[in-house]
Amino acid sequence: MVEKANTIWADGPGGNPIQPQKSQIRAWGTYLEGLRFGSALLFTFATSTVDSDPGEGAFRLNNATVSVATAAYLDNVDASGADVRGIIDSWDDSANLVRGKITIRGLAAVPVLLSFNVTGGVTDGGGYRKLIIAYLGGSGALVAGDQYLLTFDSSGDAGGIVPTAGVNGDGVTSNVAAFTAAGALNNLSFVPKPASKYAFAAPLSTATIGGAWLPDPSITWDQLTDGGKFNLWKGRATGLSTGANIWRLSDRVFIGGAASKFAGNNLGPSDGGTSWLSNAANAPAYLALNAGVLFTNEGGSAANLNSPYGFVSGIKTSNTSAGGIAFGAAVVADLASMSAWAFMAELQREAGAGQVYGLEIAAKNKGNNTTMTPNAQVDGLFGFWAQGGGDNAFGGVSVSPSTAVVAVVKGSNTWNSGLVFMKDALTAGEALSMSSEGVGGAHRLNWYNALGNNTFSIIGSATDTVNWAINRNNSGLVVSAGGRISLALLDAASAVNYLQVTPGATGQGVFLLAQGMDTDISGLLRGKGAGGWKLQSGDATTKIEFSNTGLGFFATAPVAAKTGWGVPTGTLARTTYAAYAGQTHTASYVQATVQALDDACRNVSQRLAALLTDLHQTAGYGLLRN
Repeated sequence: MVEKANTIWADGPGGNPIQPQKSQIRAWGTYLEGLRFGSALLFTFATSTVDSDPGEGAFRLNNATVSVATAAYLDNVDASGADVRGIIDSWDDSANLVRGKITIRGLAAVPVLLSFNVTGGVTDGGGYRKLIIAYLGGSGALVAGDQYLLTFDSSGDAGGIVPTAGVNGDGVTSNVAAFTAAGALNNLSFVPKPASKYAFAAPLSTATIGGAWLPDPSITWDQLTDGGKFNLWKGRATGLSTGANIWRLSDRVFIGGAASKFAGNNLGPSDGGTSWLSNAANAPAYLALNAGVLFTNEGGSAANLNSPYGFVSGIKTSNTSAGGIAFGAAVVADLASMSAWAFMAELQREAGAGQVYGLEIAAKNKGNNTTMTPNAQVDGLFGFWAQGGGDNAFGGVSVSPSTAVVAVVKGSNTWNSGLVFMKDALTAGEALSMSSEGVGGAHRLNWYNALGNNTFSIIGSATDTVNWAINRNNSGLVVSAGGRISLALLDAASAVNYLQVTPGATGQGVFLLAQGMDTDISGLLRGKGAGGWKLQSGDATTKIEFSNTGLGFFATAPVAAKTGWGVPTGTLARTTYAAYAGQTHTASYVQATVQALDDACRNVSQRLAALLTDLHQTAGYGLLRN
């Protein structure tokens, strides 16, 4: 206990006055100096580091090494017996991260001066108070049983930067000095909404701006940062170093790492930003400056101890008693020539990296196995659902068809594949199904060339009742209708020739042509079994028919070649001749008349012999056989 003045300077017995001891005067002077610094409290030091009542009039630290101590325990009464609970409880009244500074001064001959920041609230331990402290510096060692003065200096509430017209937040006068001064305190600075906007003659960085910053929620990004010149590196909405890393401004919300980095370096209504992190090297993609929500993930770094997820949402319909939407986006494009996105994912895969997905849907069906057709909607699990016309409850009724369900476009590079179905992905169903019903009736698959011309189509009719199919197997290509084969195109390993069908112009017929690598190609029509072929005219009457039996003409059934015919001998006459006109003769035959009749018979015989020879199997067309 410090000796009071009346004791130190008291008169002794007559003729033998007591001379004051220097140690007593020195302790008394230190006590007086402590009182000058504010609410100085006198305590005795106890060496135990246990979180418990240190005893009446005593204090202790939670670590024997003063420089690493993080907590102090003070009895509810000081060494003079005074109740000091109200005084100690006031030490956390400041709204700053650092509530104030405690100075410990020794009263013994050995000088002791130690300083700590109070970085948390005062906790009632029952018969004692607990403080959260952080060592600042000093000299000397605490000795058990010695008395010390504990002086507390409050840092006061950090008022931040108060906008004053013409000085701060007028949109013209630079606020660099004011922000730098506030940052030098290394405390939480509250930034009120400016009259116009804060202005910065030059960008501010973390090297000159310290502490943490809590903007007025109604302030906009441009009002606060002057287009990104002020980097809110250490801001936390809660004002605590362990709090959620979130800012709320009037035009956006910053979450995670985005609350510590400015979101781009260009301001405007369009996607003009080059980076949404602190520099382009940290983020090769960009995000629009006017985005509503910005968040990053640092992967558990020291500055941002976040989970490995950027955005996670969970829905359980049994808890909501209704349908659930895990993620929903409503977009209204109401400005001419301006685009809008409901969802955008900009992906970048570095060399050597694994798979990168713009959207992955991992589906798990624990209900019935249902199959959907274009004309029948069923209850089931759908990986992707695109509904034309949208929801009439939102924004009114659709007035025109939507443009496209999926559009695959070329950026700075192309896609290797448009649509890939992995093996075993489909049970045994359809890879692609469409309906020809509804608006427009028949629908088609179209292919276009580089000039924009439609060069190939597959069309389905709204009135068709027969299923047409093109099936491929190793032997060829089969076209069928209603399960019945209509055309089969088979493969031959050594084939070099092929059949060409050429349509005719006006007045011309349709041609079946033999084409290929050979110079001279013979075409062949072959029946099956005993069958043959018929060639019919336009009125469906048979003109030529042939089969295994033989050949027929003009609807006559094919007959076999006639047998019993030998090949004529003698002179064959194939010259042009006039038809025999008959011979005029007298009542009695004369030589000339007989000769004319003989010549006529000879000519007929020679021409008949020529005709039979041409029809005979060995010398002609094979219609007559031996």
